[in-house]
Amino acid sequence: MKTPNFWYKQKSIGKYLEPLGFIYGAVTAYKIRYSRPTSVKIPVISVGNLTVGGTGKTPIAISLAQILKEKGEVPAVILRGYGGRLHGPIKVDGKIHSALDVGDEAILHAKHGRTWIARKRSQAAVQAEKNGATVIILDDGHQHSSLKKDFSILIVDGEKGFGNKKIIPAGPLREHINTGLKRADKIVIMREITNKSAKALAERHHILKANLKIVDNNISLAGTRVVAFAGIGQPDYFFETLNNAGAELIETYSFADHHKYSSTQIEDIKDRACVLNAITVTTEKDATKIDLAQHSNICVLKTEVEWENISEIRQLMKKIMTRG
Repeated sequence: MKTPNFWYKQKSIGKYLEPLGFIYGAVTAYKIRYSRPTSVKIPVISVGNLTVGGTGKTPIAISLAQILKEKGEVPAVILRGYGGRLHGPIKVDGKIHSALDVGDEAILHAKHGRTWIARKRSQAAVQAEKNGATVIILDDGHQHSSLKKDFSILIVDGEKGFGNKKIIPAGPLREHINTGLKRADKIVIMREITNKSAKALAERHHILKANLKIVDNNISLAGTRVVAFAGIGQPDYFFETLNNAGAELIETYSFADHHKYSSTQIEDIKDRACVLNAITVTTEKDATKIDLAQHSNICVLKTEVEWENISEIRQLMKKIMTRG
Protein backbone atom coordinates (compact mmCIF):
# COMPACT_ATOMS: atom_id res chain seq x y z
CA MET A 1 0.00 0.00 0.00
CA LYS A 2 1.23 3.48 -0.87
CA THR A 3 1.27 5.99 1.97
CA PRO A 4 -1.75 8.31 1.53
CA ASN A 5 -0.83 11.99 1.34
CA PHE A 6 -3.61 12.97 3.74
CA TRP A 7 -1.84 11.11 6.55
CA TYR A 8 0.59 14.02 6.70
CA LYS A 9 -1.95 16.84 6.50
CA GLN A 10 -3.69 18.20 9.60
CA LYS A 11 -6.86 19.18 7.76
CA SER A 12 -7.90 16.25 5.62
CA ILE A 13 -10.41 13.42 5.15
CA GLY A 14 -8.55 11.59 7.91
CA LYS A 15 -10.98 12.97 10.50
CA TYR A 16 -13.81 10.98 8.91
CA LEU A 17 -11.85 7.76 9.38
CA GLU A 18 -11.06 8.34 13.06
CA PRO A 19 -13.73 5.88 14.33
CA LEU A 20 -11.98 3.10 12.41
CA GLY A 21 -8.67 4.31 13.79
CA PHE A 22 -10.07 4.08 17.31
CA ILE A 23 -10.96 0.43 16.72
CA TYR A 24 -7.54 -0.34 15.24
CA GLY A 25 -5.79 1.30 18.19
CA ALA A 26 -7.97 -0.51 20.72
CA VAL A 27 -7.23 -3.90 19.16
CA THR A 28 -3.48 -3.18 19.16
CA ALA A 29 -3.56 -2.05 22.80
CA TYR A 30 -5.54 -5.16 23.81
CA LYS A 31 -3.07 -7.52 22.12
CA ILE A 32 -0.08 -5.84 23.78
CA ARG A 33 -1.67 -5.62 27.23
CA TYR A 34 -2.98 -9.18 27.43
CA SER A 35 -0.25 -11.04 25.58
CA ARG A 36 1.77 -13.79 27.22
CA PRO A 37 5.19 -13.34 25.63
CA THR A 38 7.72 -16.15 25.33
CA SER A 39 11.09 -15.59 27.01
CA VAL A 40 14.47 -16.70 25.74
CA LYS A 41 17.74 -16.77 27.67
CA ILE A 42 19.53 -14.30 25.43
CA PRO A 43 18.90 -10.51 25.17
CA VAL A 44 16.15 -9.37 22.81
CA ILE A 45 16.48 -5.90 21.25
CA SER A 46 13.42 -4.54 19.49
CA VAL A 47 13.70 -1.97 16.68
CA GLY A 48 10.38 -0.44 15.69
CA ASN A 49 8.28 2.65 15.18
CA LEU A 50 4.84 4.08 15.80
CA THR A 51 3.96 4.75 12.18
CA VAL A 52 3.45 2.85 8.95
CA GLY A 53 6.08 3.48 6.31
CA GLY A 54 9.81 3.83 6.09
CA THR A 55 11.47 5.40 9.09
CA GLY A 56 14.71 3.44 8.73
CA LYS A 57 14.02 0.40 10.93
CA THR A 58 15.79 -2.10 8.69
CA PRO A 59 19.00 -0.05 8.18
CA ILE A 60 19.11 0.59 11.95
CA ALA A 61 18.68 -3.13 12.69
CA ILE A 62 21.46 -3.98 10.22
CA SER A 63 23.74 -1.39 11.83
CA LEU A 64 23.08 -2.70 15.36
CA ALA A 65 23.81 -6.26 14.24
CA GLN A 66 27.12 -5.12 12.77
CA ILE A 67 28.08 -3.28 15.97
CA LEU A 68 27.26 -6.36 18.03
CA LYS A 69 29.30 -8.59 15.71
CA GLU A 70 32.27 -6.26 16.15
CA LYS A 71 31.96 -6.91 19.89
CA GLY A 72 32.16 -10.67 19.34
CA GLU A 73 28.44 -11.34 19.64
CA VAL A 74 26.37 -13.55 17.34
CA PRO A 75 23.24 -11.54 16.52
CA ALA A 76 20.22 -13.02 14.78
CA VAL A 77 17.69 -10.71 13.16
CA ILE A 78 14.09 -11.90 13.31
CA LEU A 79 11.25 -10.70 11.09
CA ARG A 80 7.74 -11.78 10.29
CA GLY A 81 8.70 -12.34 6.66
CA TYR A 82 6.11 -9.92 5.32
CA GLY A 83 5.33 -10.52 1.66
CA GLY A 84 6.79 -14.04 1.69
CA ARG A 85 4.85 -17.28 1.26
CA LEU A 86 6.73 -19.30 3.88
CA HIS A 87 5.50 -19.24 7.48
CA GLY A 88 8.63 -20.42 9.28
CA PRO A 89 10.41 -20.59 11.56
CA ILE A 90 13.09 -20.65 8.86
CA LYS A 91 16.70 -19.51 8.78
CA VAL A 92 16.98 -17.38 5.66
CA ASP A 93 19.51 -18.44 3.04
CA GLY A 94 19.90 -16.07 0.12
CA LYS A 95 21.20 -18.93 -2.04
CA ILE A 96 17.95 -20.88 -1.86
CA HIS A 97 15.33 -18.36 -0.72
CA SER A 98 13.89 -15.42 -2.63
CA ALA A 99 11.83 -12.40 -1.65
CA LEU A 100 8.78 -14.39 -2.74
CA ASP A 101 9.66 -16.99 -0.10
CA VAL A 102 10.61 -14.86 2.91
CA GLY A 103 10.00 -11.23 1.99
CA ASP A 104 12.31 -8.53 0.64
CA GLU A 105 13.56 -7.27 4.02
CA ALA A 106 14.58 -10.76 5.15
CA ILE A 107 16.66 -11.24 1.99
CA LEU A 108 18.34 -7.89 2.61
CA HIS A 109 19.14 -8.79 6.22
CA ALA A 110 20.49 -12.22 5.20
CA LYS A 111 23.16 -10.50 3.09
CA HIS A 112 24.58 -9.08 6.32
CA GLY A 113 24.15 -11.89 8.83
CA ARG A 114 21.98 -14.50 10.49
CA THR A 115 18.31 -13.94 9.75
CA TRP A 116 15.18 -15.86 10.68
CA ILE A 117 11.53 -15.41 9.71
CA ALA A 118 8.37 -16.71 11.33
CA ARG A 119 4.76 -15.61 11.48
CA LYS A 120 5.08 -16.14 15.25
CA ARG A 121 8.47 -14.57 15.88
CA SER A 122 8.92 -16.16 19.30
CA GLN A 123 9.32 -19.50 17.51
CA ALA A 124 12.11 -18.06 15.37
CA ALA A 125 13.81 -16.67 18.49
CA VAL A 126 13.83 -20.08 20.13
CA GLN A 127 15.36 -21.66 17.02
CA ALA A 128 17.93 -18.87 16.64
CA GLU A 129 19.01 -19.35 20.25
CA LYS A 130 19.38 -23.11 19.71
CA ASN A 131 21.53 -22.38 16.65
CA GLY A 132 24.05 -20.29 18.57
CA ALA A 133 22.72 -16.73 18.54
CA THR A 134 23.79 -14.67 21.55
CA VAL A 135 21.37 -11.79 20.95
CA ILE A 136 18.11 -11.30 19.06
CA ILE A 137 17.23 -8.18 17.06
CA LEU A 138 13.54 -7.79 16.24
CA ASP A 139 13.08 -5.75 13.07
CA ASP A 140 9.71 -3.99 13.27
CA GLY A 141 9.06 -5.25 16.77
CA HIS A 142 7.53 -2.39 18.75
CA GLN A 143 3.93 -3.63 18.49
CA HIS A 144 4.98 -7.29 18.50
CA SER A 145 3.91 -9.10 21.65
CA SER A 146 4.74 -12.83 21.37
CA LEU A 147 8.38 -12.38 22.50
CA LYS A 148 9.61 -10.75 25.70
CA LYS A 149 11.94 -7.82 24.97
CA ASP A 150 14.88 -6.63 27.02
CA PHE A 151 15.33 -3.29 25.25
CA SER A 152 13.09 -1.38 22.84
CA ILE A 153 14.43 1.18 20.37
CA LEU A 154 11.88 3.46 18.75
CA ILE A 155 12.68 5.06 15.38
CA VAL A 156 11.10 8.41 14.55
CA ASP A 157 11.26 10.27 11.25
CA GLY A 158 12.71 13.71 11.99
CA GLU A 159 11.03 15.26 8.97
CA LYS A 160 7.56 13.70 9.16
CA GLY A 161 7.20 12.88 12.84
CA PHE A 162 3.84 11.24 13.50
CA GLY A 163 2.03 12.81 10.56
CA ASN A 164 -1.49 13.95 11.41
CA LYS A 165 -1.25 11.99 14.70
CA LYS A 166 -4.19 9.76 13.81
CA ILE A 167 -4.32 5.97 13.85
CA ILE A 168 -4.67 3.76 10.75
CA PRO A 169 -6.62 4.24 8.48
CA ALA A 170 -7.13 7.88 9.48
CA GLY A 171 -3.38 8.47 9.75
CA PRO A 172 -0.02 6.69 9.85
CA LEU A 173 -0.02 5.71 13.54
CA ARG A 174 -0.12 2.05 14.57
CA GLU A 175 -1.07 2.94 18.15
CA HIS A 176 -1.51 5.95 20.42
CA ILE A 177 1.66 8.02 20.68
CA ASN A 178 1.88 8.14 24.48
CA THR A 179 1.38 4.41 24.99
CA GLY A 180 3.99 3.63 22.35
CA LEU A 181 6.50 6.06 23.83
CA LYS A 182 6.09 4.56 27.31
CA ARG A 183 7.40 1.20 26.06
CA ALA A 184 10.48 2.74 24.41
CA ASP A 185 13.83 2.53 26.20
CA LYS A 186 15.62 4.70 23.64
CA ILE A 187 14.46 6.97 20.82
CA VAL A 188 16.42 7.33 17.58
CA ILE A 189 15.51 10.17 15.25
CA MET A 190 16.39 9.62 11.61
CA ARG A 191 17.09 12.51 9.23
CA GLU A 192 17.08 16.21 9.99
CA ILE A 193 14.79 17.21 12.84
CA THR A 194 12.34 19.65 11.25
CA ASN A 195 8.97 18.25 12.34
CA LYS A 196 7.37 19.81 15.46
CA SER A 197 6.65 16.46 17.10
CA ALA A 198 10.20 15.26 16.48
CA LYS A 199 11.58 18.52 17.87
CA ALA A 200 9.47 18.08 21.02
CA LEU A 201 10.79 14.55 21.50
CA ALA A 202 14.37 15.77 21.13
CA GLU A 203 13.73 18.41 23.78
CA ARG A 204 12.12 16.03 26.28
CA HIS A 205 14.28 12.94 25.82
CA HIS A 206 17.94 12.06 25.45
CA ILE A 207 17.73 10.85 21.88
CA LEU A 208 20.17 9.33 19.44
CA LYS A 209 20.44 10.81 15.95
CA ALA A 210 21.23 8.99 12.73
CA ASN A 211 21.01 9.34 8.98
CA LEU A 212 21.62 7.30 5.85
CA LYS A 213 24.72 7.76 3.74
CA ILE A 214 25.68 6.34 0.36
CA VAL A 215 28.42 3.69 0.42
CA ASP A 216 30.27 1.35 -1.91
CA ASN A 217 28.81 2.52 -5.20
CA ASN A 218 30.77 2.11 -8.39
CA ILE A 219 28.91 4.90 -10.14
CA SER A 220 29.42 8.63 -10.02
CA LEU A 221 26.01 10.22 -9.52
CA ALA A 222 27.09 13.85 -9.76
CA GLY A 223 25.75 15.25 -13.02
CA THR A 224 24.47 11.84 -14.15
CA ARG A 225 21.08 11.52 -15.79
CA VAL A 226 19.02 9.09 -13.72
CA VAL A 227 15.71 7.27 -13.97
CA ALA A 228 14.97 6.02 -10.46
CA PHE A 229 12.35 3.66 -9.10
CA ALA A 230 11.52 2.43 -5.62
CA GLY A 231 8.88 0.36 -3.83
CA ILE A 232 9.71 1.24 -0.23
CA GLY A 233 7.99 3.01 2.66
CA GLN A 234 9.12 6.49 1.62
CA PRO A 235 10.29 6.53 -2.03
CA ASP A 236 10.69 10.31 -1.91
CA TYR A 237 13.56 9.95 0.56
CA PHE A 238 15.38 7.71 -1.90
CA PHE A 239 14.91 10.25 -4.68
CA GLU A 240 16.06 13.00 -2.33
CA THR A 241 19.23 11.03 -1.59
CA LEU A 242 19.97 10.84 -5.30
CA ASN A 243 19.35 14.56 -5.69
CA ASN A 244 21.66 15.34 -2.79
CA ALA A 245 24.36 13.23 -4.44
CA GLY A 246 24.15 15.49 -7.49
CA ALA A 247 22.17 13.20 -9.77
CA GLU A 248 19.97 14.73 -12.46
CA LEU A 249 16.65 12.99 -11.87
CA ILE A 250 14.93 12.73 -15.24
CA GLU A 251 12.05 10.52 -14.16
CA THR A 252 11.02 8.71 -10.97
CA TYR A 253 8.66 5.82 -10.38
CA SER A 254 7.11 5.20 -6.97
CA PHE A 255 5.55 1.90 -5.97
CA ALA A 256 3.95 0.62 -2.78
CA ASP A 257 6.19 -0.80 -0.06
CA HIS A 258 7.06 -4.47 -0.73
CA HIS A 259 5.79 -4.12 -4.31
CA LYS A 260 6.29 -7.27 -6.40
CA TYR A 261 7.70 -6.22 -9.75
CA SER A 262 6.69 -7.91 -12.97
CA SER A 263 9.25 -8.53 -15.69
CA THR A 264 7.34 -6.14 -17.92
CA GLN A 265 7.53 -3.31 -15.37
CA ILE A 266 11.29 -3.65 -15.04
CA GLU A 267 11.88 -3.84 -18.77
CA ASP A 268 9.65 -0.82 -19.37
CA ILE A 269 11.60 1.27 -16.86
CA LYS A 270 14.95 0.19 -18.33
CA ASP A 271 13.74 0.93 -21.85
CA ARG A 272 12.55 4.36 -20.76
CA ALA A 273 15.95 5.12 -19.24
CA CYS A 274 17.62 4.08 -22.47
CA VAL A 275 15.40 6.39 -24.51
CA LEU A 276 16.19 9.25 -22.11
CA ASN A 277 19.93 8.51 -22.22
CA ALA A 278 19.92 7.88 -18.47
CA ILE A 279 20.97 5.16 -16.07
CA THR A 280 18.44 3.16 -14.03
CA VAL A 281 18.88 3.28 -10.26
CA THR A 282 16.99 1.54 -7.47
CA THR A 283 17.40 0.56 -3.81
CA GLU A 284 18.99 -2.55 -2.28
CA LYS A 285 15.61 -3.62 -0.98
CA ASP A 286 14.01 -3.31 -4.41
CA ALA A 287 16.88 -5.23 -5.99
CA THR A 288 15.94 -8.30 -3.92
CA LYS A 289 12.59 -8.40 -5.76
CA ILE A 290 13.99 -8.24 -9.28
CA ASP A 291 14.84 -11.40 -11.21
CA LEU A 292 18.61 -11.81 -11.51
CA ALA A 293 18.30 -12.06 -15.28
CA GLN A 294 17.01 -8.47 -15.29
CA HIS A 295 19.70 -6.95 -13.08
CA SER A 296 21.81 -5.88 -16.03
CA ASN A 297 21.81 -2.12 -16.59
CA ILE A 298 20.31 -1.47 -13.17
CA CYS A 299 22.46 0.35 -10.63
CA VAL A 300 21.73 -0.47 -7.00
CA LEU A 301 22.31 2.36 -4.55
CA LYS A 302 23.81 1.03 -1.33
CA THR A 303 23.36 2.98 1.88
CA GLU A 304 24.17 2.50 5.55
CA VAL A 305 23.39 4.21 8.83
CA GLU A 306 25.63 7.04 9.93
CA TRP A 307 25.33 7.68 13.68
CA GLU A 308 25.86 11.17 15.03
CA ASN A 309 27.53 9.63 18.09
CA ILE A 310 28.70 6.10 17.25
CA SER A 311 30.47 5.69 20.58
CA GLU A 312 27.20 6.19 22.45
CA ILE A 313 25.36 3.48 20.51
CA ARG A 314 28.31 1.12 20.97
CA GLN A 315 28.25 1.75 24.70
CA LEU A 316 24.50 1.17 24.73
CA MET A 317 24.89 -2.22 23.01
CA LYS A 318 27.59 -3.17 25.49
CA LYS A 319 25.34 -2.22 28.39
CA ILE A 320 22.45 -4.27 27.03
CA MET A 321 24.63 -7.35 26.59
CA THR A 322 26.10 -6.97 30.07
CA ARG A 323 22.65 -6.56 31.57
CA GLY A 324 21.35 -9.48 29.56
